[in-house]
Amino acid sequence: MIYYTVTVRVPLDLVEDWRTWMLAVHIPDVLATGQWEDGTLLLQLEPAEADAVIFQVRYRTTSMQRYDEYRANHAPRLQAEHTNRYGTRVTAMRTVHVAEQQT
Repeated sequence: MIYYTVTVRVPLDLVEDWRTWMLAVHIPDVLATGQWEDGTLLLQLEPAEADAVIFQVRYRTTSMQRYDEYRANHAPRLQAEHTNRYGTRVTAMRTVHVAEQQT
């Protein structure tokens, strides 16, 4: 399995709007590309920040080919939608991992 994780720092005044939009619009749009098995929104509890909330969105797919298809053909549009809505106030860091062992 391939895991694509987007770690996002959301200022306190945007948390409710961002969370609602992610769950109702963005994550469903990412999943609708057909490249992902599932996607999960995680709230970071520790360490906490005084002026922002940290979230992770974790997507799971079966191959690097499917990930590459997403990055080439879908990610630019979906990331632009996020930037158009939240500008540079919400920042994201993206990582990709492969599972060494399935449980």
